[in-house]
Amino acid sequence: MDDLKTSIVRSLDGQNEALFPHLAYLLQDLWEIGASPGHFIQLICKNDLENKIAKAVDLGCGKGAVAIQLAKNFGWQVDGFDAMPAFIQEARQWSKKHGTENVCSFNVCDIRELVKTAGRYDLVILGSIGSVFGSIEETLRAIRPCLFQTGYVLLDDGYQKSETIHSLHQIPTRENAIQHIRKAGFVIIDEITYSPDFISASNQEIYSAIQHRVLELEKKYPETKQLFQNYLAIQRQENSALENDITCVTWLLKYSVDHD
Repeated sequence: MDDLKTSIVRSLDGQNEALFPHLAYLLQDLWEIGASPGHFIQLICKNDLENKIAKAVDLGCGKGAVAIQLAKNFGWQVDGFDAMPAFIQEARQWSKKHGTENVCSFNVCDIRELVKTAGRYDLVILGSIGSVFGSIEETLRAIRPCLFQTGYVLLDDGYQKSETIHSLHQIPTRENAIQHIRKAGFVIIDEITYSPDFISASNQEIYSAIQHRVLELEKKYPETKQLFQNYLAIQRQENSALENDITCVTWLLKYSVDHD
């Protein structure tokens, strides 16, 4: 298991732990990091889950965009956890702005340890957290103790468009991803795939925001200019992969009682 700083950097598409002190600055202009709250809301409404869920947990919640919008739309209690103190601080600020501070809580922790003792929820949210827990199968097995037997999982992830393994990540094919889900004891209830236009627009917005902050950091820390340039280069590679090689998808999953 990676140490916590390395895990955080990798989950945010970095490869060098030296980036850790600068991540909050680089991402300060972005509220939604990764998963689309709109896709989650669409799946919940389409499958009539509004009144079947009272308490949800967002593991790796970032700045709280998903948690806050679910709480605001459905009135659920949503607990968000993330290992980045700066993100949690922002999540609390956003929650106040949206009037959800009474139903949302945000706390700093290592979610890899939290899942062992967090208690049970009606819904577990996994919004583009990458390989924090390992593969899709390992991730679902790890979060299983957090879920009531009748509960659901919203998993935002991706799979290869072809059999070629992308150079940056061990991305599964769709068939392999589905096998991972089934082996972990879950079934797919529904799914939404991201449209190419959505991915392209999102990539452009995120890259532009990061690039702007990189230029500022390069002036402040000229001796580490290459560190920031490398991060931008990785962002470009990631964007190319997301637009050409990977299908991004949000799955609605349910644990199979027959698996017990």
